[in-house]
Amino acid sequence: RPKRTITVFSSIADVADSLRSSVVSTSKATIPTLQDVPHILEIEDDALSDNGGIVQFDPQKLSLETKTKLQESEILVTEPPVFSAILHHDGNLQKTFPNLKWCQFTYAGVDSLKPSWKDLLVQSNITLTRFAGTFGPPMAEWCIGRIIAHERQFDVTHQHQRQKIWRVTNYRCLSDLTVVILGCGEIGSCIAKAAKAMGMTTVGYVRRTLPTRSHFDSCTTNLSEALSQADYIVSVLPSTNETRGLLNHDKLKACINRTTTSQEDGKEQERQPPVFINVGRGDIINDGHLLQAFDKHYISAAILDVFAAEPLPSTSPLWNHPKVTISPHVSGLTRASDVPDLVMDNFKRYAEGKPLLYKIDYEKMY
Repeated sequence: RPKRTITVFSSIADVADSLRSSVVSTSKATIPTLQDVPHILEIEDDALSDNGGIVQFDPQKLSLETKTKLQESEILVTEPPVFSAILHHDGNLQKTFPNLKWCQFTYAGVDSLKPSWKDLLVQSNITLTRFAGTFGPPMAEWCIGRIIAHERQFDVTHQHQRQKIWRVTNYRCLSDLTVVILGCGEIGSCIAKAAKAMGMTTVGYVRRTLPTRSHFDSCTTNLSEALSQADYIVSVLPSTNETRGLLNHDKLKACINRTTTSQEDGKEQERQPPVFINVGRGDIINDGHLLQAFDKHYISAAILDVFAAEPLPSTSPLWNHPKVTISPHVSGLTRASDVPDLVMDNFKRYAEGKPLLYKIDYEKMY
């Protein structure tokens, strides 16, 4: 029978080329018994582009040729916002993707998928898989780098250099600090591993099942209990019905009135409010409640890589807040070279009729 085709419609440069190279190098070693080694078809259309890491896509501008290729696709590799924009524009999966059986996303987050589409997706029999398995190490590097930079006050030292000021800044050692990680999955575990390597105490928060993770000193399902121990709070939680607004209102109140025992005299000392780091999704707390958390001294700073609205609007008060550090969702980027391993692994599973990795649960939309 003819080769199966993997259609690539992606804003990430060189994804198709990376897949082609992978097919050449792995077809003999990895898929020797399969009748069909995939053909890689790349769709290029001016309607889709990348602007500084932001997907720019207008489904109304798709060419007829692109629409035809999408309609013919059995396997599609694309970004969640692209798939969602097409579905939102057409409103009919059978019309837009009549032959689609499996769509592999290139992002871990799939919050562009609307919960209201659940029944539509279930009835379509299309399997959606998110991209995962590579983000843990780079996001752990980013988080630990941010913690070190904050504790050692690198920004202050840089200012002193520009002002030609010789001044010593005090700091805390990471081995004296506790990091509370909201989300104990693959990424959270990588962050805990890196934190443990620096001597930090690691506490994990999970919504349901307590994981057995060697890199966590303890885990709990009690959010207040977890927050009360934190010097740093790192959220890696996805955007779901259960996590949206999880830290809204006075949830961060559990962070205040925390004490620690002095190693010098054994007396209890009040600890400064924790620092909040968000590399998960921005809607875990809205901007208003975050600002209130500063005013009420629940937290001392926020280091934010994700936001409810991206790009962050220029009118947001977060831009100029002295206690906020902003980066444009770069803690864990999808590199073209990272894509083939998962796609080819899942393709082998697909061809053999086995369950695919990182399949999206339409009940949770994650």
